[in-house]
Amino acid sequence: MKVFGIGYWRLIETMLEPTVDFDYIEYDGERAAAVTRPVIAETPWTLYVEKREWVTFMCSPIGLHQLALGFLLSEGVIGGLDDVWQLKVYLDEAHVYMYFPEAGLNGELALPTCAEAIGSMAAEFQAYLRALGDKTEFDWGASKYLRDGFGDNPAFEGLVAETESEVAGYLLYHFGYDTNCGQRLLFIIDLYVRKAVRHRGIASALMERAAEIGRSRGASAIFWSVYERNTAALRFYETLGAKPVNGLRFMSLAIGNGNDPARKID
Repeated sequence: MKVFGIGYWRLIETMLEPTVDFDYIEYDGERAAAVTRPVIAETPWTLYVEKREWVTFMCSPIGLHQLALGFLLSEGVIGGLDDVWQLKVYLDEAHVYMYFPEAGLNGELALPTCAEAIGSMAAEFQAYLRALGDKTEFDWGASKYLRDGFGDNPAFEGLVAETESEVAGYLLYHFGYDTNCGQRLLFIIDLYVRKAVRHRGIASALMERAAEIGRSRGASAIFWSVYERNTAALRFYETLGAKPVNGLRFMSLAIGNGNDPARKID
């Protein structure tokens, strides 16, 4: 089983081909002729490390994971592939390419199925909660995962668990702050593991990795909410040592925005 995080390159101006056709006049010393030939194309790409903008390159859009790794190695940011968790090339919402260091330096970038898999698992999770009596009007899946989890201002970060080359579970989170104790917090939005692969330590591995990320970013605690009738989840969290927060109640106020109308959250 592997647990991967989310990080990415971002293309500033979309251009998917390493060459473009260019029209020009060719002269051989005797005759001039209009010709069209391919020439090397370059576009600006920005490299982000842990969500921080690091550097912008003008380059051809091929071998970008090798360029990123070589640059980070030469600058002393990493000491080798073992220091890299995951690298993504973000072209647009429909084209997100992932590279995993486990594939080696020459591992190929491939169109991931994680968005579709997370959307499918989210639907499973929502159906399960409805069966327990949750009345929430769920409206989240693959398209909103891509819309809100990437780009200039991602709303959340995440982890994906893979087993036998299949996405088996996911955990989404964001960071916050607690003024009562004066501490940074990591807030888990969603944690779900497919039913067929439960009881294999996947959920625990996701939580452990989330805790590692939280500590590395200065967080002192993890917070999350659990639907009160989801007793299986409550038992699992208790095995980790988690305790309920007494005296507090979550509240919500729908305000709407440019993307979605205001919606009631039960």
